[in-house]
Amino acid sequence: MQSTLAIATGEIMSYDMLSEQTVYSRLSDPELLQKLIGIQQTRKLYQGSLSTVFSGSHNTVPEKCAVARELIQRWLDEELRRECVLNAPAAILTGR
Repeated sequence: MQSTLAIATGEIMSYDMLSEQTVYSRLSDPELLQKLIGIQQTRKLYQGSLSTVFSGSHNTVPEKCAVARELIQRWLDEELRRECVLNAPAAILTGR
């Protein structure tokens, strides 16, 4: 599946989303964090759990991680609103 991404600088780049997801899914947590916040920040913050990196005190969470967390929360909220059966009572009664 080919997709296009507009970067903040106005640059447009194409990439294969499916192969990107496959590559990222094979990386360890520290390897993914290194791509997001760099090697030094990862070594400093990651201690075997992502919760310390994404849910630590406001002063210790890198901005990129805080932004990524907020975006994921918003995406999940959208998905829940769109897919939640409880938002469609008729679907529950009819089984659709």
